[in-house]
Amino acid sequence: RDFMKGLGLAGAGFGTAAATTPMFHDLDEFIASTPDINKRPWYVKERDYGDPTTPIDWNMIERRPYHWARMDPTIPIYDLIKQSGAPVTRWVTAEEKKQEDAILIAKAKSEWPGWEPGGLGYGDIRTTALNQAGAFLGYGMWPSRMNSSGNMVDVASLMLAAGGGIMFDSYAGPKMAKTPEELGIPKWQGTPEENLRTLQAGVRFFGGQNVASFELNENYKKLTFTIDPVGSAIEFGDVEEVVDTPPKKIIPNKCKYVFMWSMTQPYELTRRQSGVYEGIATSTGYERGHIAKVHFQDFVRGLGYQMVGGAGNDSGPAGAFPIFGGLGELSRASYVNDPVYGLTNRVTWSMFTDMPLPDTRPIDFGGRKFCETCGICAEACPFGAINPGEPTWEETNTFGNPGYLGWRCDYTKCPHCPICHGTCPFNALSGSFIHDIVKGTVSTTPVFNSFF
Repeated sequence: RDFMKGLGLAGAGFGTAAATTPMFHDLDEFIASTPDINKRPWYVKERDYGDPTTPIDWNMIERRPYHWARMDPTIPIYDLIKQSGAPVTRWVTAEEKKQEDAILIAKAKSEWPGWEPGGLGYGDIRTTALNQAGAFLGYGMWPSRMNSSGNMVDVASLMLAAGGGIMFDSYAGPKMAKTPEELGIPKWQGTPEENLRTLQAGVRFFGGQNVASFELNENYKKLTFTIDPVGSAIEFGDVEEVVDTPPKKIIPNKCKYVFMWSMTQPYELTRRQSGVYEGIATSTGYERGHIAKVHFQDFVRGLGYQMVGGAGNDSGPAGAFPIFGGLGELSRASYVNDPVYGLTNRVTWSMFTDMPLPDTRPIDFGGRKFCETCGICAEACPFGAINPGEPTWEETNTFGNPGYLGWRCDYTKCPHCPICHGTCPFNALSGSFIHDIVKGTVSTTPVFNSFF
């Protein structure tokens, strides 16, 4: 209570917090506000369309090919990327990876007394077992080694031999659902707002969280890669259905709406991840994300529409579209910060659809402002990949894009270790009273940020 008094939050109406409760001055202002489809906390404010908290200069932004920041021999697609000729800034050697692992093991031992790396560098036998169990269908990939009828089968190789890809995920989705046309019934028809709520229901049923949308324009198209991660060109064209045949992907021009959705990863495990690589919290987040995506794409197909796009960074930078739609703010760590879940969001993915959708707005909950005075993630990074200084317009990474005032992460130094995600002060379980008050204060009174 003394701490609360020191912030001026104790007493009638919690002082500062009470003074910033959302209000509307007339019915027109109320009607003009975007329906709060995601039921955000009261301290989350909406901004004007196209105006996120990260300053943007569209004249500096252009469509670019996907560029791998780094590739090391432990990554399952290492050989595939090498064969494809996809651009990679840094090829990490086996010896360099061992040196990185040694740094991460030493850090884990210093942070968690008694911690041991175990057989794979993840921790004790239980943690190692959990991490291995989460590898099945991890990152949307067919397994290269699984038991079927008493035989160990390389499913990935079989799929490649049959003309498929190494992932069960794809731009067009599995296409297992019959369309309304195939069933001889009319497709779903709703208002843009009804459509978005229908998609939200589908996303949440399959394990997702929040949703956002807006109509695609020429500026937003600049956020789409020209070449995908494995070397296929990405184009927009006058085709009826998406073309997903290497070496080219064609997104139908009629898919002029961007749909975005999020999914969290396990909170407690995220806070306690340690070892040489992203742990089970991260990998299971990806696995669930890919599985939810393919189910969801067939759900939309069954409604009579297309939901087109890859997962993660396959279509464009994973954080770019969502900050315009209102799924969060861009953080110092360089990915999307959620007002409720912080950096424990594993999925903030975007797709293109021909289902009419409304424009949702960017949000402001004080996240970017807080990042300016925080820097905990940068301090925690043992490789100096996260920028500890001021945001900048300059882009020094070959894989990045200028045109926004933000913190650039040097992903050539990032071995995808489990550290930064768990450090963000915005990570909090729902209902944590002090966290809710702190977040409300951060969003409205940044002068208090140094207290936290």
